[in-house]
Amino acid sequence: QNRTILNWRDISRNAPRYEMYLSQFAKTDLSVAQMNEWYVDQPFLVIKPNRLRIFVYTMEQLEDPAQSNELRRDLQDFLGLTTEIAPLGHANRIAGNIHQYKEVVNICDKELDPIRREVLEYAKDTVAWMHEFLNSSDVVVSNRPYLVQ
Repeated sequence: QNRTILNWRDISRNAPRYEMYLSQFAKTDLSVAQMNEWYVDQPFLVIKPNRLRIFVYTMEQLEDPAQSNELRRDLQDFLGLTTEIAPLGHANRIAGNIHQYKEVVNICDKELDPIRREVLEYAKDTVAWMHEFLNSSDVVVSNRPYLVQ
């Protein structure tokens, strides 16, 4: 059974594996093993090298007023705007997510132990890869000290 493509209600065990999705921007080097693991069984993932810069922020920056101010200043600088950006909303909505589900999944529930163990297995690799990605000259991080703590 292929663990990488098991989904429930559009939720994948690979959802917290940011490296799989962000690697498509080609801002880090990939090993042959990574390419085989991430791309072979998931044809929707495609590496698209480009010269675009990427702006990264945290959800907390939307929710906390002080951090939101810093986020808006950083985004204004990133975009090269001379006028101040108006306050942002307090939620980060996924575009195109038309499905609303009433169920809630708590990954700490006992019956989800096998899935949680699997997700935690990948966590160290994800953290290491994210540090490499965030150090790319094409990636701008708003409030970097907070994000990398």
